[in-house]
Amino acid sequence: MRKLFTSIFLICAVTACTQFSLLEPKRTQIGDAYSVDPQIAWSKRSVGHNEIWTVDGPALQEVRFILGVGKGDTLFASQGIAAPENWPKLTKFQRPSEVVDFFVDSLVATKANDVQTKGLRPTKFGTNDGFRFEFGFNRNGLNFDGVGVGTTIDSEVHMVLYIATQLHYFERYRQEFEAIIKSISAV
Repeated sequence: MRKLFTSIFLICAVTACTQFSLLEPKRTQIGDAYSVDPQIAWSKRSVGHNEIWTVDGPALQEVRFILGVGKGDTLFASQGIAAPENWPKLTKFQRPSEVVDFFVDSLVATKANDVQTKGLRPTKFGTNDGFRFEFGFNRNGLNFDGVGVGTTIDSEVHMVLYIATQLHYFERYRQEFEAIIKSISAV
């Protein structure tokens, strides 16, 4: 139990050092490809080709926008967990099942354990054809659930991920996440 609290404290201390800004609940452009309606006020920060939105802190829940991953790119921006050159890199345009495998390998590189995915299926990403899947994992003794939605725009993989602790936070903002996904609109 002490290890769990120490891990949570360290995660909170690390994320407290990064700058977040307030995101008002009005239509917001995500990169150059699309816009969404945030539904509620969020705190946001950008790290590389990732934009992270949270209400209660990224150690508890986040909506993560992956902004155009191309050949040779990693999925997640460096978070001091591992050197990006050691992380999995996208090798080519891939089918949805291969993108999910790339996602799993990338999550494992961030020290996630017991990563499981399910329910890969087609869906709309704005007006684009896309894919959707659910996932779960454990990190530092906490169980997380998530939903991923993705597509390819101009030969780059775009994804929106909702990740939250199973206890309390996953269901707390899930409706807002689903509304964000439904609001995706090309710019």
